[in-house]
Amino acid sequence: MVRKLDEWEKRAEFKQKAQTLLGIEGSATVCYYQAFRRIFRGELRFNGRNRRPPLDEVNALMSYTYAILGNEFTMLLNAFGLDPYLGFYHGVQYGRASLAMDMLEPFRPVCDRLVLNLVNLEIMKKADFEKRDNGIYLKDDSKKKYFAAYEKYFLEPSSNGINLRDQIKKQLESLIRFIMDKGRFEPYTKNRND
Repeated sequence: MVRKLDEWEKRAEFKQKAQTLLGIEGSATVCYYQAFRRIFRGELRFNGRNRRPPLDEVNALMSYTYAILGNEFTMLLNAFGLDPYLGFYHGVQYGRASLAMDMLEPFRPVCDRLVLNLVNLEIMKKADFEKRDNGIYLKDDSKKKYFAAYEKYFLEPSSNGINLRDQIKKQLESLIRFIMDKGRFEPYTKNRND
């Protein structure tokens, strides 16, 4: 699986058309989720990505985590003086914070690691969820536990002493330098930035 993902990454490296990149992303995503589902243990399982509505607890956590981090990006982009609705990769679509989604993309595996920790360490259990509107959602009274784990995860320093929240700010600063033609944009990767 890792070799296949590396191949997809190499294919995407010099592509410039959004449609081509979206196709490569879709293929890589299928490969990624096939591997991702194998590392869950305990009562909550991941059988594949689904959303709107999420049909199981793991997908509910994934969607919720992406939404929370996406909202953080939206607020920070506004604070940095950028319009979160004018994206590059996701393009402009009414009501969608496309630039926030663009900035979120490199952090999706970070979100997935948080979900994996919540599930495998049994911080979140089946009892923390409820079925409503044909989907599975985190119960309101379980959100306090979720947010405590979320904050701890994003504020915990890595081996280089930088926490994920600081990495997010570094990404936005890199984007501003790029827009101002004062440097190259370097997307976050676990290997590059720890």
